[in-house]
This record gives sequence, structure tokens and C-alpha cells, in this order.
Amino acid sequence: MVGKIVLLVLILVSLAIESTLVPFPLVLIFSLFYLLFFDDVWAICIVLLVSIFLDIFSLQLIGTTALFVFGVTLVLIAMEKLFSLQGPIPFALAVLCSVFLYSFIASYPLSLVLTTILGVGLIIFVFIQRNKQKKGGVLA
Repeated sequence: MVGKIVLLVLILVSLAIESTLVPFPLVLIFSLFYLLFFDDVWAICIVLLVSIFLDIFSLQLIGTTALFVFGVTLVLIAMEKLFSLQGPIPFALAVLCSVFLYSFIASYPLSLVLTTILGVGLIIFVFIQRNKQKKGGVLA
């Protein structure tokens, strides 16, 4: 219950920050965490409402953020079920890739820091997957 409240506060604070100060997809990141950790009807309603407010405040087409968040959530759930992903690294990589893609869709200025983080994440992911193959892991 405390985790749910903390993530909800983070979503609301990131809504205020993203709509006024910094054009970085913080709402997307916290919404993905909220939807994947707490999968109930209220989580869907809260993320839908917050993403619609974000679209209104940032003068985008209403529903763009909501569709993207739910699309990425469905892809992450499908990847988790199909490939039986375990641990935080594939999840973090998927969130970073979705933030990178959303930066292009929502016309956010793509920063060098975000690109560097995404590149390092991809390198780490490939390194881990190759080590699993060498040890006869999941992908072998």
C-alpha cells in the first residue's frame, strides 16, 4: 500500500514537473512502473487520467501518451510471458527503449544523457545475454 501511494505521488509530481519545467518523459517512466507493479483497475484509471492531463498541459493530441503507455505495458507483459524474463535488467532496458521511442513521438528534445544511458543499457543487455548463451542458459 505504501509503494502504491509513493508511486502515485511520484506520478503527480512528475506531471507537474514535466508540464511546467523539464521536457523529459517522467510520467511515462513512473506510469509504466505503476502499471506493471500494481495491475488493477484503479491503476489503469489513474494512469489514463494523468496521461490525458499531460497531453492537455503539453498541448499534444489528447490520448497520445495514454495509448503509448498502454501499448508499451502490453508489449512488456507479452515479453515477460513469452520469453519468461526475470530480473530488472530486461525490464529496465525495455523502459529505456520506450522512453527513447516516446521522445520521438512526443517531440521531446533528445538529450545526450538519455542516448548515452540507452546505449550503455543495450551494451549491458547484450553482454548478459551472451554470457547466458555461453553458460547454456535460457537462450542456448
